[in-house]
Amino acid sequence: MTGRIEKISLEWFLTEPALFMVMCSHNIVANTDMNCPMRSGQRRIEYNPILCKDMTEEMLRDHLKVECIRILLKHPYSRQPVGCSPQAIVAGSNCVVSDNYRKWTIRLDSPKDYKLERGECFEFYAKAIEKLLQKAQQMQTAGDKNKQKSSKARIPQKVKGCAERGDIDSVQLWEEDELAVAEINQMIDTLMFNKHWGSISANMIESIIASTKVKIDYRRVLQLFRTEVISSKRRLTRMRPSRRFGFDYMGSVHQLTSRLLIAVDTSASVSNDMLSDFFGVINRFFKYGIETIDVVMVDTEINGETMSLKKAKKGGIKIIGRGGTDFQCVIDYVAQSKTRYQGLIILTDGEAPTPTLPPFFRVPILWALIKNSYNSDKLKEIGRLCYIQNI
Repeated sequence: MTGRIEKISLEWFLTEPALFMVMCSHNIVANTDMNCPMRSGQRRIEYNPILCKDMTEEMLRDHLKVECIRILLKHPYSRQPVGCSPQAIVAGSNCVVSDNYRKWTIRLDSPKDYKLERGECFEFYAKAIEKLLQKAQQMQTAGDKNKQKSSKARIPQKVKGCAERGDIDSVQLWEEDELAVAEINQMIDTLMFNKHWGSISANMIESIIASTKVKIDYRRVLQLFRTEVISSKRRLTRMRPSRRFGFDYMGSVHQLTSRLLIAVDTSASVSNDMLSDFFGVINRFFKYGIETIDVVMVDTEINGETMSLKKAKKGGIKIIGRGGTDFQCVIDYVAQSKTRYQGLIILTDGEAPTPTLPPFFRVPILWALIKNSYNSDKLKEIGRLCYIQNI
């Protein structure tokens, strides 16, 4: 088996420079104790000689190629999605690999198997598949035949096979390693400079290059935005001394009076689950120091009435619209509203024309995008921007 892998490595020296660089940066180790044919992590690629013995050359080559592409995407060395099982993590990684490069002789999970959209990131697929696995487990433990029949239409058949699969060994070597990530990024920079990618598809190259870009943590952006929008009302009182002159002068009490408006894009790309998660994040970050948080639904116009975040979280919000998107109506609503808002958060996919701010519009804006948009650079010019796809 070692000779077969060395032969593939020598072939890649001439035909696959990118994959050859990855193999040279990792130790190739045999491991007969694991239940998967091949896995990567902790700066090594492990293979099971017993499970790989009967593989054809093409299948063995594809297994090695999958692990090398995982390493280039930094899946074994990045922070793993919180709350996801090993089965969901491996399936999510497989979805990214198979979605961008489909010419495989081995069977990999694909977004179509789980009825998910193509072109999403590793974290999105892992969390979406984990939710499907949890639904399947609840259906199994409930033992209610009526519930089982009604759930078959919602839960893909592939989920059952994913839950029964022994993928725990596949991710045992996966752990966050910033040094390994930095080294892989240097490797990718070299490949970008030389443009020697071999047979890796164009879509996969774009995904690998995109993984080198620093991702903005939405928590940090929300914290900065909170600091920007918080305002206070100063009131003099005899119950507190002046900091400068003591009890000879009245002291000050600052009452927090900030009002925040959340505009929800009701186009089909924003799901109800994402709304629930996003409202939970907003409630956590803006729990203190904000007097009121209002929620309004938007497509090409304002739909329905403005409601409080507390009511929206309890399920009081019903999606109205599901049409196109126009941000201008939100800006006009805030500018003309009798309620003076100190901050505006817009949850959207960003697929709409950039709005024009009226004169003397001073309300800070935060664009919470659920995915990367062609319009993100223009939106960044009129407000802060963060991606919340990894909530």
